[in-house]
Amino acid sequence: MAPLLMAGLSVLPEIPKLWGAVAGIFGKKVPESVESAAGLAGDVMGLVQGGQVTPEQSILLETRIMEHKETILQKQNERAEIERKARADEIGATVQLMGQGLTSQDAYVARTRPKILRDLFATCAIYSLACTILIVIMAIMKVPKATLDVIISLMQWFGAAAWGTFTTAFVGYTTARSIDKRNPETKEQKNMIGKLVKAVL
Repeated sequence: MAPLLMAGLSVLPEIPKLWGAVAGIFGKKVPESVESAAGLAGDVMGLVQGGQVTPEQSILLETRIMEHKETILQKQNERAEIERKARADEIGATVQLMGQGLTSQDAYVARTRPKILRDLFATCAIYSLACTILIVIMAIMKVPKATLDVIISLMQWFGAAAWGTFTTAFVGYTTARSIDKRNPETKEQKNMIGKLVKAVL
């Protein structure tokens, strides 16, 4: 399937002007809501991926998609920007929450800092394993490829956010530990590096 065609079907619910054209090509009812348009997009995507589309239908579909190329690309960019901001906000909030614990001078909190990293790593690892098992199960159950692709994309997005958070925390903590081991007096210094090492450790 051509990239633009895939993109067009993925954002079809957001382009009402395409609903009637796409529905007419495949003899389906014109959607009356975003939800029904999403259903139409899924049905058509399944037909295309399953090779159940005639050459005439394929040409007509590609023609209609090309007519709205600029709108489709704009919608794609808007989605990507929303996802980027949401991911950045999620990572930022998590790092901030962990930072509040890492900068605490409480002795108990200081002892639990390595445990925070271990727990976060375990969570990420379990998530990755669970996703793999779930994908295998869905494949055995013969879940439609279009549905499977959407689910895998969501899994990848959440997985990337989780592992990104862990990596940020791990690198910050291990770097501070390394500096402190080489020079234990570093954290007592009044400069920026000293303050940073003291805060993290």
